[in-house]
Amino acid sequence: MKTKNNLILTGGWAHNFAASVPNLVETLNAVGFASDVAFDVSESIELLESQNYDLITVLACWFQMKDARYSQQNREIWSRTTTQQWREAMLKQKSSGAGLMAMHTATICFDDWSEWPKWVGGAWDWQQSSHPPLGDLNVAPCADHVIVTGVESFVVRDELYSNLSRDDSSQVILQSSDGNSTQPTLWVNENNLGRVVYNALGHDLVSVSQLTHQQLIKRSAMWACHATDFEVEAVTL
Repeated sequence: MKTKNNLILTGGWAHNFAASVPNLVETLNAVGFASDVAFDVSESIELLESQNYDLITVLACWFQMKDARYSQQNREIWSRTTTQQWREAMLKQKSSGAGLMAMHTATICFDDWSEWPKWVGGAWDWQQSSHPPLGDLNVAPCADHVIVTGVESFVVRDELYSNLSRDDSSQVILQSSDGNSTQPTLWVNENNLGRVVYNALGHDLVSVSQLTHQQLIKRSAMWACHATDFEVEAVTL
């Protein structure tokens, strides 16, 4: 198996990414991904400019924090904007064919950059998006796609991201329910420049350690990097 290079951009507000990301690195390593990790937006620029990555993974919560719920102290520590240099470096990765695996809070990220939600295929909408408290979710495939072929329904403790804004070109292939609401959980998008997977799960170590979730993470990363259907389906529990 040829090693593929992956950049994980992580860190940010209200999540213990330092605990969950090492597990994510290990999960992806099992299917041939060597991961560089940047824990802040500014840390990622040098890495983005150093090489062409096969995959960009975003499990982070960096945004402007304009909503009134955030205090000035919150903003001073956790608010982030993106520079033109960083945006150009990201777009160069995209134009070079890098796959994108965006997870959980990635739809909240980079809200000063209009290209980001277009790339992901959706975004958190501060007027309508929300989530109930952390709890058990029943997760199940809802469409025919190689990433979910043969995947059984499962239960994971996570946040049910609800009423996200989603591009019509994004195909939902996995959904979750907390007993009160059913919401899209994993969508895919494919264009001439690369493949995109958005996975709304991934709140913490408990979530990314769940075995079926790990299977989906592996398959998603491989599909985003144009693995064959046979290779993707070969990833089992």
